[in-house]
Amino acid sequence: MPSDRPVVIITGASRGIGAACARALSPKANLVLGARSDSALEATAKQCSAQGAKVKTVIADVARNESACALADMAQKTFGRIDAVIANAGILTPIGPLESCDAQAIEYSFAVNIAGPTLLAKATLPALRASKGRLINVSSGAANGVIRGWATYCAAKAALNHLTRVIAADAPQITAIAFSPGMTDTDMQAQIRDPKNEGMPAEERSFFQRAHAENGLRDPTEVGKALAALALFAKKEWSGEYIDITDPRIPPLN
Repeated sequence: MPSDRPVVIITGASRGIGAACARALSPKANLVLGARSDSALEATAKQCSAQGAKVKTVIADVARNESACALADMAQKTFGRIDAVIANAGILTPIGPLESCDAQAIEYSFAVNIAGPTLLAKATLPALRASKGRLINVSSGAANGVIRGWATYCAAKAALNHLTRVIAADAPQITAIAFSPGMTDTDMQAQIRDPKNEGMPAEERSFFQRAHAENGLRDPTEVGKALAALALFAKKEWSGEYIDITDPRIPPLN
């Protein structure tokens, strides 16, 4: 008998914000989780199953169209529909002055951070139109400012915001949102603070190190709940917007 639980796809679900979002959704939704790390992804899936979710996993490199199609196919074949898609997977590298960055690393950064969400939207939009579902693209404050050494990351996240606006216009049946989680205590933040990362300018690194030392980073659990709430309850009139985690419209996840 079909479940009345919503069906949510999450990429980058093996750790950090993605895993926290999956755990927040698991009492309320069935999940298709994608990530490159098999063991970590299975650990997240086990935690979600223990909270009542039916969970399927897909080992996925979001830079590849095959992965986007595999996630969409898994949801459709297992659950018969898709109610929300959370494009969370992303990478910060390469870091440093653009001329010093490896060309293949530049290509892969754009493949993961902007081509990946684009391909995932392409693969899932027919089902989202049918369900009047929600597409949440995880963006960043870096989309709106200049951080030295982050040329590809800043550019890709800015592109992701505009992609979200265009999808909202092209697909009025769905709700498409770009979500900024703010500075969150994840592996990416640890990478930013690492003194061994020579591409990160000292002034920028010091800013993030101070934020960490002064408890200025959000817990992934808090961010995961906000992201889950948007996936389940974001209002249609918000479609096309860039919504920061501090936005008071984000409902609490009870």
